[in-house]
Amino acid sequence: MLQSQQNRARLLPDDLAQRRFLDLQLLLTDDFRKRLAQIARQSESPWSEPFPNVMNAIWYLRHVVEEWSDSCLLSGITSTGGRAVFDESSAMFKCVMEPRLGNTSRDITDIFCPVLMKVRTTFANTGAQISKNSLEELFKRMSSALATVILEEIVDVTPFRSV
Repeated sequence: MLQSQQNRARLLPDDLAQRRFLDLQLLLTDDFRKRLAQIARQSESPWSEPFPNVMNAIWYLRHVVEEWSDSCLLSGITSTGGRAVFDESSAMFKCVMEPRLGNTSRDITDIFCPVLMKVRTTFANTGAQISKNSLEELFKRMSSALATVILEEIVDVTPFRSV
């Protein structure tokens, strides 16, 4: 719908009319952002529905708003503050997204803590018995093995949707 409005606004010869379409786009995206933030706050966990869908929508709308900032529609409007308005809208989407992503990473840390503690314990116990150079080599190998496991067992088997 917003893309359709933008396409129609391009056909208008009057800058004032284009500005009204711009204001309508901003109003609609801001209203939708508020609704997405409300839904995200109501989700019980960042690992359950609808949280991933909300984050995907927020990311996509932020991306679209940033594209609109560079749109040729704004060529005549930017002098009246169009670019700044879109930058502000993009920042608002980022503001909604960042705290939720931070919460997600903290949840991952809690879940992943036993694995990290095992690596730390193994590293500490072995480090007391071998040379510093050997310890550095062990650390590199353990890090590489852990990265491989994460890549093969989590990343490679997870179906990511592209937007």
